Amino acid sequence: MRADRGLAHPRELLWNTFLYAAEGVKLFNEFGHFDNIGWTQAMRTAFEDVFANAVRKNMDPEKALDRCDTAVNRELKKLFG
Repeated sequence: MRADRGLAHPRELLWNTFLYAAEGVKLFNEFGHFDNIGWTQAMRTAFEDVFANAVRKNMDPEKALDRCDTAVNRELKKLFG
């Protein structure tokens, strides 16, 4: 730390950033996980909509599942062709 103004030297800031990044990688490797790339937010929403539409809006459950199936297949096609 620079004594004249109480500011850290740029190298010290860079080193501290490196240490925090290294600690973040260590924590991620120990406790983290990757999201499944085959499960998108649109798919999650379509699945949640099955319950919302069938229960709250009194939609036919088969119709709600068909809508979900269509949405999920559309997303899978976008992801994997």
